[in-house]
Amino acid sequence: PQLIADPHLGLDDAGYGRLLTVGIVLYAVGKLLGGLLAGVLGGRALFLGGMALSAGCVAAFGFAGGVAAVFAVWGLNRLVQAQGW
Repeated sequence: PQLIADPHLGLDDAGYGRLLTVGIVLYAVGKLLGGLLAGVLGGRALFLGGMALSAGCVAAFGFAGGVAAVFAVWGLNRLVQAQGW
């Protein structure tokens, strides 16, 4: 993938695996939190908010300059993507 091929990012195969693992774990956490928040905010508001935040995360990927930034943006993106169904 392009992330591994980018020499400025410094992400190897093991780092890519950790990135995917962080995404999977935070998606599961987001599902749990989404269930709780849906009762408070309502499903429609939660879905639309998650979609808007996910779009912001996708835009932020363009500015992510290092491995830590990519991990943070990817983790947040997966957390808010979980608010859909």
